[in-house]
Amino acid sequence: MSIFHLAYHVDDLARARACYGGLLGCTEGRSTETWVDFNFFGHQISLHLGPVGLTEQPGQQNTMSFHDPAGNPIEINELSDMAGVFTQ
Repeated sequence: MSIFHLAYHVDDLARARACYGGLLGCTEGRSTETWVDFNFFGHQISLHLGPVGLTEQPGQQNTMSFHDPAGNPIEINELSDMAGVFTQ
């Protein structure tokens, strides 16, 4: 099985820890004062303190946007054309 790595910004690391570690029961991995990794059901998520926002990127086809229980925005994109993945 291939695993995915998903990284995104959060506005409150303590709240994100409470959501992913406490509410969802994900095991915390490496961390610093500005980011934390979690084992997200066999996949890796990395939460970083920083500006929060959703922006459209070149090559996107279908986009699903929502907020996690801690209020952080999540954006998941489906690409039908892999050639556009690294388009500038």
